[in-house]
Amino acid sequence: MAKTANNELQNQDPIQQQKDSVKAYMRKLRANTIVLGADLVELRVQEGKEKLDKETRMPLIDEQTGEAFRWPNKYYAKFAFMGGEVETELSEKKYFEIESQVNMPFYLEGRLTKIRSFGSEIIAPVFSSFELLA
Repeated sequence: MAKTANNELQNQDPIQQQKDSVKAYMRKLRANTIVLGADLVELRVQEGKEKLDKETRMPLIDEQTGEAFRWPNKYYAKFAFMGGEVETELSEKKYFEIESQVNMPFYLEGRLTKIRSFGSEIIAPVFSSFELLA
């Protein structure tokens, strides 16, 4: 079996080998991935604002409870790394998973993407994987 694979490599055209290696290099070069080792330094919750009626600009009230309807809370984590800090939005589930791990080291994986911030679009990291290192 090993001889067959070895023979295939030897029989492959050198130009095709070069093309394959260039393709692999370009795929790696153009990959939109971010990996970061950082310490979790702060967690915060941004309370959801009251939902307003578009016409009257008054809060929408739940008839059963008498309380105002609110937008969902947003959860944020701030990570510090050598040379800077980055703040990223978390899901509620992930927030409560890492809530007790402040000042612990994490390995973060994600990508750069456009996000809306205060009505404008900016390019920022979005992390999808948070692995505790300790």
